[in-house]
Amino acid sequence: RHLVEVIEARCKVEPCEALAAMEPEKREAIIECFGQYGAEAVLLAAVPGGVLWTDDFAQAELARSEHGVSRVWTQFVLGARVESGVGDLETYFDASAKLLGYGYSFTSQNPQIVRQAGVIAEWKVDSWPLSQALSAFAGESVDLEQTLQLAAGFLVLLYKEPLLPETKANITVKILENVAKKKGGIQGIRALRKALPTVFSLNALGLMDAAANVDAWLKSSDERLFRV
Repeated sequence: RHLVEVIEARCKVEPCEALAAMEPEKREAIIECFGQYGAEAVLLAAVPGGVLWTDDFAQAELARSEHGVSRVWTQFVLGARVESGVGDLETYFDASAKLLGYGYSFTSQNPQIVRQAGVIAEWKVDSWPLSQALSAFAGESVDLEQTLQLAAGFLVLLYKEPLLPETKANITVKILENVAKKKGGIQGIRALRKALPTVFSLNALGLMDAAANVDAWLKSSDERLFRV
């Protein structure tokens, strides 16, 4: 109810005469692709100066290719607001973490976004949206080097949190298991382990705990490979 009130107060409903003016076959086709409201949004965004705000990648691509529509998406809009000084980073991190949780796989990640996913999930490794954020470490859409940089940055933040050692260990293991699924993942994890002293800098206690967990996982991984 509150969300509806906000939308009604801040937004204007525009009629879409362009949809009614289309040839019946073309109108049926665009409604088939986007639905009634989606079709209206695409056509309204196609006018000069119009922009389509959608997190639906398929809709955005079809709107661009078929109707020349420019497009923005939620994370981009919030990031632009932060850069312009009218938005705050916490809102950006929070929304980005939730977008990951909702399955918007193209959402860009950084260590702070993954941390916020942990905060929302109360640091439960299998809870929403932390589970989804950690699963992204196995994705092939991001190359291994970038994934390792993200993992290193997040581990630094993780080991500053006032959490139980078991919680930190569980999250670390989940990250390593996901990175290991990528091509060259095990070698990448070994490189990450070597880089930990530099990454953690003066946080000696965090380094000690993180290194112990990574070493334990690597030892277990080697033992599993040996048994195979």
